[in-house]
Amino acid sequence: MITRTLAVLAPLAGAVLPLSDVPDPVFAQELVGPGRAILPSLLDQTVSAPISGVLRILTPHAFVVVGQDDRAVLVHLGVDAHSGRQPAAQALAQVGQQVSATEPILRWLPSRTDPALHNACPIVALEAITKALLGAYQGDISAGSHLFAWQTGGS
Repeated sequence: MITRTLAVLAPLAGAVLPLSDVPDPVFAQELVGPGRAILPSLLDQTVSAPISGVLRILTPHAFVVVGQDDRAVLVHLGVDAHSGRQPAAQALAQVGQQVSATEPILRWLPSRTDPALHNACPIVALEAITKALLGAYQGDISAGSHLFAWQTGGS
């Protein structure tokens, strides 16, 4: 079987956290998949595609890009950010659009999110297994930098 590795890039700048540090059990327990979270460093961010593919889901607080090999990556803006009274983000792309890694998807204003909510942004390899993620970055990261590699296949 052929091993395939997909590079997942940071969709925004900030401090990288393990998902276990996210105060939401769905993400912390990797119920939708493994990944990392980024605590944003700026109060106004352009959030970009972490991989190249088709934008399948787009809401004011999350989006999913599905790559050529059907691997999907979720970017969720804040924990329970959708509970805020005001829209947290402005769409810069459309569902069904082919996007390249680092292409802008949302303009996010964490400062307009309910202050009681946590701004950590989970980036999740949907339906992956934890051991499929390699070389996960730790520390401060710039948008567009390598966040982790997602490996499939092998023997």
